[in-house]
Parts: sequence; structure tokens; C-alpha cells
Amino acid sequence: MSAWRDNDSDEADGAPGDDLERRPSGFGGDFAATRPSFDDPMTWSWRFGRLFGIDLRVHLFFGVYVIVRLAAAGSPNESGGLSLLPTVLMLAAAFVVVLLHELGHCAGAHLVGGRATQVLMWPLGGLASCVLPSRPRAHLITAAAGPLANVVIIAVLGTTLWVVTGIGLGVALPNPLDLNSLVLHEEVSRTWWTLLLAVANWFALLLLLFNLLPIFPLDGGKIVQALLWPKMGFARSMRMSCRIGIVSAVGVGLFALIRNDTMLLGIALFGGITCYLTSRRVAFESDFLGFSPEESESDAELEDAPPARSMFAAAGGATTSAPPKKPVAATPVSAADASIDRVLDKISRDGIGSLSAAEQEVLRKATDERRKRDGRG
Repeated sequence: MSAWRDNDSDEADGAPGDDLERRPSGFGGDFAATRPSFDDPMTWSWRFGRLFGIDLRVHLFFGVYVIVRLAAAGSPNESGGLSLLPTVLMLAAAFVVVLLHELGHCAGAHLVGGRATQVLMWPLGGLASCVLPSRPRAHLITAAAGPLANVVIIAVLGTTLWVVTGIGLGVALPNPLDLNSLVLHEEVSRTWWTLLLAVANWFALLLLLFNLLPIFPLDGGKIVQALLWPKMGFARSMRMSCRIGIVSAVGVGLFALIRNDTMLLGIALFGGITCYLTSRRVAFESDFLGFSPEESESDAELEDAPPARSMFAAAGGATTSAPPKKPVAATPVSAADASIDRVLDKISRDGIGSLSAAEQEVLRKATDERRKRDGRG
């Protein structure tokens, strides 16, 4: 999982980098540059390292989760679970694999011209805090970079296990829903390091499949939204991806009930609730602002659309432009109305969290004036 904000180069005041530190976070929350606060559980963490300018933090609940798992594994009354050594190796492998996954997101953000600030390790995985350009391609690459890191891990560990054990299906390519049979396999449990490689490979595969589910805030949900964004605009693509996420969460929940998997059921509930709340938030923005995002998005797309080019032109020939539009009589627009239009267009493309401090002030004044005209002020 990941949480990132948008980075626009056309900020209204000050340097873009300065404004990014002041603006509110985008979807998914952002724990960047925050101090521990009792009222905000996401800040209950401490830094354990710094890599490539990225703060690496571990959440308090992750430590609690580790203690609970170790206590359960060491309990003599524990039946059906992993013993102490496999549990220790699984926790260590999970920590490293999740960290590499989140660093993959950070590398993707750097590749598209953004930047990463922090990585937070917590019981449900990891959160990479990134600042990205407000472009669908940038969000798509950043979201896909995490699962791609898992693919690389699986390729390396799976190949190594295949060479060492000589077993492909079941060891090099394990069953992601059955860890016990893998741990008890004779070739895997022969040494602690083959057990470590097998558990790490298993967890990397599980994390890959889990994150590709089209449910917010998982990477699969972000990838779906980024793919729909160019054709549908930000607001509509967000609502559509949330609807897909709710349906997917219901399916995962039913599967969890059939398997009697409490953790998978909790993940399904978390994803479904997040999708629902995100969809409501986008709808609230439209109702509160009193405009249809789809209309302004379609206008912006028409204005920003580049001239069409034929395959011959792309190879170095002439450019084939779209038919010229008939001139339309200009309607006088005040400077205030123009500023509001720019703010609304930006919200329709990138969400209300992308506004700078000056743009938020313009929006606040416009909202107050509208309430006064409607008799609600």
C-alpha cells in the first residue's frame, strides 16, 4: 500500500516544494513531517533508519503484532500454527519483503519526477509517502512499481530454491494459501537458510497477489484508477474504481468466510469500507462545491488535447491536425470567476487535496459568497 500527494508546478504562491509541505494530504493520509500525537494513531511510530533520503519508520502496532505472534508460537498450547523458528523467520522475511515493496514505490516516484519522504511499517503492510506529479502516468508507474519489486524478489528467490531443492511447483512456486505444508516440506526444512528463502519467497508471492486486488487502498485499486483517469477524469475514475473495489471486497469477504480466514475477512472489510468512504468523499466534494466534475473535466480535456498525428507523421512526416473549430464569441469573465474556474478544474482533475493554501482561500471565499446569496450564510 502507499499514500501519496500530487505535485503541481503551477502553484499560486511561493515555491512548489515549499507549498507541498503546507498543503493537506491526498487520499490515503500522509504522515510526512508529523510528530507523535495521541490523537493520531498513524504517528505512533519511530525512525529506525534512513535510506536514499527516505525516513524508515516502524509503527508501534507492528511491534505489538510481532510480540503477539512470537508469544503464540512459543506457547505449548498452540496447535495448528507455526513453531517458534518458522515464525521468527516469517516475521523477518515479511519485514524485508514489505520494505523492498515500499522502496519500489519510492523508486517509481523518483522515476516519474516525484519524491518519496517516508516509509512506515505497520501490521497491515507498509505505507510509502510520496509526492507525485498530477499525471495519470506518474500515479500508474508509482503504483505498479511496488508489485514489480515483488516480481523481482520472486524471480530471484524462486530460481534459487529451484536450483537448491530441484523442486519447482510447491517449493519454488508455492501455494500462497498454504504455508504449513511448505514449512514442513523435507527439502525446505533441511536447513534454516532454505527455510528462510522459502518463507520469504512465499510471502513475496502472497503480498504480490494481495496487493493486485482491485481494492483501495491496495496497489491494484490505484492501478485501476490510474488507467481510467485519462478517459474518465480524476473524479469519475475514482468513483468507478471505488465501485469496483467494493464488489471485489465482497468477493474476497465471501472467500474468507468459506475458508474461515479471519485476517482475510478483516482485510476485505477494511478495503470495502475504505472504498465506500473514498467514494462518499468524492461525491461530497461535488455536492459541497456545487459543480459537476465531469463537465469541467471534459472541457479541460478538449482544451488540452494535442493535435492528432498519423503514423506517417510520427515517423517524421507531416502533422495531421484536427479540423479547425468555428470561432465562438467570447464571454467576459471576471478575474475572480477565472480564479474559481481554475480551482474547480484542478479539483476535478486531481481532487481537493491537491489545492495550495492560496487556492484553498479562493475556494473558501467563493463558498462563503454562494452561501450568502442562497441565504445560508
